[in-house]
Amino acid sequence: MPALYPQLGHAAGGGAAAVAASAVSGQPKTALRAGSVPNRRHQIEQIGCNRFEIHYHGAAQHHGSDFPMSIRPTRLLSILASILLVCAMPALGDPQGVYQGAYVLAEPESCGVSARYPKSEYNSDREGWVDLRFTVKADGSIADVEPVTHMGGDAFVDQSVRWLRNCRFKPAMENGKPVDTQNLVQRFHFAINASGASKAVRTRLMDVNDMIQQGRLDEAEAMLDALEPDARMIYELVHILLRRASIMVLRERSDVALLYLWQLSGSNDYLEKDEYGRYLRMQLQLELKHGLLNNALWTLPHFKDLGQRPGDEKIVEALEKLKAIAASDQPMMINGRIPAECRGMICPSTEPGWDYFPVRRTISLTGIEGNLKQVVGYCRNKTFKMKAEADVTWTIPASWGQCAIRVTGEPGSRFKLIDENM
Repeated sequence: MPALYPQLGHAAGGGAAAVAASAVSGQPKTALRAGSVPNRRHQIEQIGCNRFEIHYHGAAQHHGSDFPMSIRPTRLLSILASILLVCAMPALGDPQGVYQGAYVLAEPESCGVSARYPKSEYNSDREGWVDLRFTVKADGSIADVEPVTHMGGDAFVDQSVRWLRNCRFKPAMENGKPVDTQNLVQRFHFAINASGASKAVRTRLMDVNDMIQQGRLDEAEAMLDALEPDARMIYELVHILLRRASIMVLRERSDVALLYLWQLSGSNDYLEKDEYGRYLRMQLQLELKHGLLNNALWTLPHFKDLGQRPGDEKIVEALEKLKAIAASDQPMMINGRIPAECRGMICPSTEPGWDYFPVRRTISLTGIEGNLKQVVGYCRNKTFKMKAEADVTWTIPASWGQCAIRVTGEPGSRFKLIDENM
């Protein structure tokens, strides 16, 4: 491949071992807590440009097969549903942006049925979350609902789908007219009574920390495998994912580490302040290492102290370098790999794939090693599927809006994606 394609894949701000070790080091034995439900008000608010949160409060009371949102003095039930919407931002390096005319994002409005906590999960004190992809139609109704990932029991998936299908939105508006909006992603958190961990789980998580710092990665991974079925609280799931990410970095599988870290979006309630800062730095470093500029830009606003810790200057330098490349006429080359080592709830075995948010409007694949299947585009106004072939370019019309690209194929297959303007 000609040298004009910059290789995006160099570590930013320290080696892999330093990045992973920082996520679990320096924690006193009390760092893993057994706390209470975070105080959340009933509201709808916009956070940044790409995220809406709906907060519900109530307590569970037995009613039929599931638990609706109603009053029970002995137990607090908190369900948090975070709606992750694609930002209305022009692509860097594309003077035309991604819109035609004035565009207003769809917003949540109302739901026809009460949110219910699955009885089976409630009785066993299990928490979790679900990400769903869906379309908001021009009339505000919901269509094309499908699970993306989930942590916790399948009952959470069923309940989330059932609830979302009964919701209505204020539709997106384009040039003053309501329009369909495709490929929105909403997260549901199902939380019963805690932001902490049980004593048994805390003890084993600290043992995993020791194993990771001593380089005993096989033992650490085996303990997490044994621990995961016993993890019931969101707090416990968050800390298991964080340690899996650290192990993947040390195994030089930082692409898989990112899949775990991205699942931790909105987890600041379940991490201590310093720990949250280490997690964010780990994620940003890996996003820059892999040339994932849009992901890095979405991570950036979560920082409150970037530039104030040792090593931050290298992260900022790497970010500015990548932004400069994106703003230039240089094509960007990103190394891609269909993940092969992550858990089923993070990497579905039915159609494993690699995800990328383009900076420009034209993409192509080259240097394919292994078997690729499809290139799927999840755009604001269109979903498209193409056969994954080398040295074929696809130019995404601006009218389709901002897109997420997914390359599917056999796990372990490698390739390079070229992101450019034509």
